[in-house]
Amino acid sequence: MALPITSFFAAAFIVMALVLIMRAVGGRKKFSVSVGDGGHEDLARLMRAHANFVETVPFVLVGMVLMELNGAANWWLAIIGGVFLAARVSHAIGMSYRYPAIPFRLVGMAVTVGVFVLVVATLFYQSLFG
Repeated sequence: MALPITSFFAAAFIVMALVLIMRAVGGRKKFSVSVGDGGHEDLARLMRAHANFVETVPFVLVGMVLMELNGAANWWLAIIGGVFLAARVSHAIGMSYRYPAIPFRLVGMAVTVGVFVLVVATLFYQSLFG
């Protein structure tokens, strides 16, 4: 079975992962650090932006795959994926820069948690009332 909606968002998240990886690599080169952050807050921010992305995106993508396989409406998957993508971009901006970007981080995490709740609720609903 094809999963066009989830596939689209998976591709978008892979592109974003590449951007975050390249930014962290650039920071490592700039500060001449191969392991850890070398005590550089700016490098730590770049690393955490990437790490937080990796810590959250797989859960939502797996949830979206299951939702799509269970017959979730394309519009619902598009909303979940689009809002989550916006949240991850917002969070990455907020993590990558010092103040005044912090509100981007807060909004990104709040929306991320909201998307987790929506995915869980949808999966429970599909499981119980399928």
